[in-house]
Amino acid sequence: MKAILVTTDFSELAERAIKPAADLATRLGATLVLGHVITSEKPPKPIPNAAHFQVAERLFQADAEMESSIRAALQERADELAPASVVIDTARGSAIEGILKLAQAHEVGMIVISSLGRTGLRRLFLGSVAEELARNSPIPVLVWKDPGDAR
Repeated sequence: MKAILVTTDFSELAERAIKPAADLATRLGATLVLGHVITSEKPPKPIPNAAHFQVAERLFQADAEMESSIRAALQERADELAPASVVIDTARGSAIEGILKLAQAHEVGMIVISSLGRTGLRRLFLGSVAEELARNSPIPVLVWKDPGDAR
């Protein structure tokens, strides 16, 4: 296995899946791809002579700053994972679409994702990215449920 993808939305649960994924990657001699999906499309580059140029430029700059901030947060997290070999990356789109884009771009052999493990009505109403990914991914998915969660 060349690489393992672990995604984070920077929630506490997602963060708890990173270390076990890094340990697994290290044991297998694989690279850990630490990824985040930005669920908004990148605004188009502003055209200088357009009437809405100033607004478009502010949106474009704000988006660039947000992506830079996300990459910095990913890099900070990656720096804590030595001796694992870690690559950081972001993708855009829906959560599932973005995760699969990252997996394909880095040719990963496994995806690690955290889940609250909801059941019954809570899962029906709130859905589960982890469950949908596990059902639809052409790549094996390891769903991390923190042992401390008794839900």
